[in-house]
Amino acid sequence: MQRTVNVKNQGTVASGAYTVTDSYPAGMTFVSTSPANGGNFTVTHNASTRTVTFVVAAGSQLAAGATQVFTITTTATDISKLPFRNWAEITADSGSDTDSVIDTLPNVGSDPGAGIGTLPNDPVIDQTTTTDWPDYVSGDEDDNDYAQFGSGVSIGDYVWIDVDRDGVQDDGEAVLPGVTVTLKDAAGLTVATAITDASGFYSFTDLTVNAAYTVTFTLPTGYSFTGQASASGTTATDSNPNPTTGVAAVTAPASGSNSATTPDDPTIDAGVVKIDLTIAKAVTSAGPYTQGSTVI
Repeated sequence: MQRTVNVKNQGTVASGAYTVTDSYPAGMTFVSTSPANGGNFTVTHNASTRTVTFVVAAGSQLAAGATQVFTITTTATDISKLPFRNWAEITADSGSDTDSVIDTLPNVGSDPGAGIGTLPNDPVIDQTTTTDWPDYVSGDEDDNDYAQFGSGVSIGDYVWIDVDRDGVQDDGEAVLPGVTVTLKDAAGLTVATAITDASGFYSFTDLTVNAAYTVTFTLPTGYSFTGQASASGTTATDSNPNPTTGVAAVTAPASGSNSATTPDDPTIDAGVVKIDLTIAKAVTSAGPYTQGSTVI
């Protein structure tokens, strides 16, 4: 499997020396790189961290507008780890590139967004404008990108208002748009976020098959969760999250089409209730009132 990393100098002067770090996923082994180690390119491979580092000397600096292509070749050794997601980042430069900020969490994307909203092969566009949508709004840096190989699987479902509070999504019960849903991996790192649409629907794609995740539902003010996994419901209609924490444990499907509109596991839903009690008091007895009158 070959992947290319394209580094472009968007500035107005030559780049000077810089460093590119490529992180490849578990289930793959390193084979080779181009350019190879030598001359103005110092290339090192760390098998324990699964990283390849290119240190580019000033003798091969990039002129303004120029691009350098790096190629990394690996072999897939465990296809159960699909999809294979490979990150690359500019980890050092010779100046003050405003968005060359090294990630504090390896292999999860650009801080502070931790990869949320970062698209595969996203355009290399300066982060200082919203043209890089949706990467700009999620905190993605234009000096960090990933490529992905192999299809994963998808999950999703609805958030609905459980009017009869039975923990089951019944016909005719309204949905709830605008709910933030967060997908985290087994290590607790955020993988992606979604917001329920006008039909109360959300989904996540590119999950690793059979992997453990959690899905957290964050409700708007005034709402709370209904009972979890009612015995009177089915997997497709009951409410999944813990009523106290809003967290549902999920195991990704073993196979599927990775569709965002028809998820491979379309059962990770949440029922909610809204309790809003009011009180009003009024005198209903007709006057006039005298001493000893009963007033209701």
